[in-house]
Amino acid sequence: MIIGSVGRLTYQKGLDVLLDALAQLPLINVHLIVAGTGEERERLHEQARRLGIDRRVHLVGYRRDVPQWLGALDVYVQPSRFEGAPNALLEAMAAGCPIVATEVDGNSELIADGIHGWLVQADHVGSLAGALGEALANRPEARQRGAAAYERARIEFSVERMVERWEQVLMGNCCAPTP
Repeated sequence: MIIGSVGRLTYQKGLDVLLDALAQLPLINVHLIVAGTGEERERLHEQARRLGIDRRVHLVGYRRDVPQWLGALDVYVQPSRFEGAPNALLEAMAAGCPIVATEVDGNSELIADGIHGWLVQADHVGSLAGALGEALANRPEARQRGAAAYERARIEFSVERMVERWEQVLMGNCCAPTP
């Protein structure tokens, strides 16, 4: 099984919590792929070694082909401590990935817990491990939530929808106070 995450390797992204959660999973055949670069790379590599999961953790660096391999993931994970507008999460939704994310601004604006994926408390290893275990064990439910995330991305965040919203703003048909 393969779980993955995309983003800068920084404290904000909570990848250290993800490594701890991976180490708690009873499934030993789960591999983690992390695409991205940043100052935490060596520390994360050392943490994986210390936890005895370094053979299952793959820090693959910057990748241009992320959209192509997102579809191969069993679960996409966004373990952020805080977020703005997480483009990587939108890409995972557009790929139809089952998603486990932390319930922080940005993530919780895109994912409704129990509908588009699993939302867990930030910085809580046990909650993250539990949601990952559930998503990996219950494949039909994971597929259903991934499909719902895909539909939400397709309907609400498509290029066409964004152009439509900009047109509304520019034409003055948006955001006006109601009488």
